Amino acid sequence: MGSSETKWGRYDDFVAELSRHLGDVAPAPAKSVGERIKELREARGVSREALAADIEIGLETLARIESNEISPPLGTVMKLARYLGAEAGSLLGGPGDKAYSIVRSDERRPVERVASESSRRKSYSYMTLASDVKGRHMETFLVKLEPQDSQQELSSHQGEEFLFVLNGSMSVRIGDAREVVEAGDSIYYLSSVPHLVASAGEEPALVLAVIYSGN
Repeated sequence: MGSSETKWGRYDDFVAELSRHLGDVAPAPAKSVGERIKELREARGVSREALAADIEIGLETLARIESNEISPPLGTVMKLARYLGAEAGSLLGGPGDKAYSIVRSDERRPVERVASESSRRKSYSYMTLASDVKGRHMETFLVKLEPQDSQQELSSHQGEEFLFVLNGSMSVRIGDAREVVEAGDSIYYLSSVPHLVASAGEEPALVLAVIYSGN
């Protein structure tokens, strides 16, 4: 695939163009993800203890998310959004209010860098591609996956996921199965099945992710 041509020229150049903002430091939003989660939780009269128990994450972890000490992985964002009756994109970038959304190539911006809670080692970074559409049931992201510790816990949440590997290779643990998905390959699975994705090699993998929230 490295020698194929696109409107940007070589495929490698195309991938570099897609991912060029993923290494950037995200500009400070008007409200952080943690602040939006806390605001929604309090508006619905839900205690932090009840929310943590119902979506099955640690109370300390939720407290650290709300105080912006750690960033929630995408699976946790989807769980929080469903529980709080919000669109996942509204937690990441504010509520959508449009009938359609176009994100120009020079307008893409990173949303979060997600790090391991214990080591603060970055596990992936991502940017949303359509956070402005009101009432949507799908979330779309460009995700840069880093290699992960094999002991990392699997996650599950309501919905379905489609992942297309643009560059590198991706390891997938889904239920009892283990797969390696190479550049140009794709995988579709029910998000309710416990799963974990990471780069399969020593270098990051670039993935297009489309997640149906199941609402």
